[in-house]
Amino acid sequence: MKKKHNERGASLVEYALLVALIAIVAITSVRAAGTKVSQQFSEVGNAFVACGAGDDPEDCQPNPDPAFGDES
Repeated sequence: MKKKHNERGASLVEYALLVALIAIVAITSVRAAGTKVSQQFSEVGNAFVACGAGDDPEDCQPNPDPAFGDES
C-alpha cells in the first residue's frame, strides 16, 4: 500500500513542476511580446507628436521603415 502512495505523491510533484515550467515560459513570452508591442505604440505616438495638429499634412510624411521595404 505504501508504495502506491509514494508513486502518487511523485506524480503530483511531477505535475506541479510541469505546471511551474509552463507558467515560466508563458510569463517570459508575454513579457517579451509586451515589450515589442509597447515599443511599436511608442513609435506611433511619437509620429503623432512630431506632426502636430496645426501642421500641414503634406509636411508630415513619416520616414519609411526599412523593415517593410520601400513603399514608394
